[in-house]
Amino acid sequence: MRSIVTSVRLSEKQREEIQRKADMYHMTMGSFMVFSAINANSGFDPVIAVHTQNILNIARELARKHQPELLDEIQKEEAAIWFMSK
Repeated sequence: MRSIVTSVRLSEKQREEIQRKADMYHMTMGSFMVFSAINANSGFDPVIAVHTQNILNIARELARKHQPELLDEIQKEEAAIWFMSK
């Protein structure tokens, strides 16, 4: 859980550009900044991350309803994806 608040000074132009990119990826500005900083050298695109997480959420929901025994396997594969992105 995130619990630390940090202030960042930006020019208006920088803020607008970051907000535009965050909007493009359907992320909040803060989430986009954290994701971008953490994944700066990974080459893992935020769009791919969002869509990957969406697919995993759908798979998890389908497994809960139809094949709960697959939940552990889905969780392991999800962990592998996020581990590779670091």
